Amino acid sequence: MSLSTWVAFGLSIGQPLAVGFSRALTPEVGPSDAGHLDLQQLAARLAAGHGWRATFELPTRPIDPRHSADLAVRDDAGRRLLVLECWNRFGDLGAAVRSSSRKLAEAAGLAALIGGERPYAVALCWLVRPTAENRALLGRYPSLIRSRLPGSSTGWARALELGTPAPEEPGIVWLDLARRRVIPVRWTRTPGAG
Repeated sequence: MSLSTWVAFGLSIGQPLAVGFSRALTPEVGPSDAGHLDLQQLAARLAAGHGWRATFELPTRPIDPRHSADLAVRDDAGRRLLVLECWNRFGDLGAAVRSSSRKLAEAAGLAALIGGERPYAVALCWLVRPTAENRALLGRYPSLIRSRLPGSSTGWARALELGTPAPEEPGIVWLDLARRRVIPVRWTRTPGAG
């Protein structure tokens, strides 16, 4: 059948034809998690620019290193430990929230160890790649996401870009690799969103 016949058939059954290119025939060079690593690399570079120490894949449960924070940033002057979770895309939003909550609680235990008599304050921020899919997800579930990440997105963007004190509440920002910038999330609703 011709392509126009397939299009007409798809429309008639309420499932439009989708055509796209699959993966390249030649294997990609580099690690399979390169996109995730690129987010972590940019965040670590930003932290270093403020004199903060970043630890890549910090085990939050030393006895089980599979449980680690994407990036733990230590601000010794401000006595803060920032847990930065990097997201290319979300496969299971609920699992992402549960994982971040666990990592935040475990990081609080680590902060008590490094802080001694004056434990470090611990804060969490999601650094999300600003793809159309991720923007649509945040637009569809803004109330759910904001209930778990209520901290000022603008405050978090300033902290990561300029080195100002991070908000106390967990937050979320866009991490734009192309522009090498942290961008605050502007909350809008997608039509038909719940």
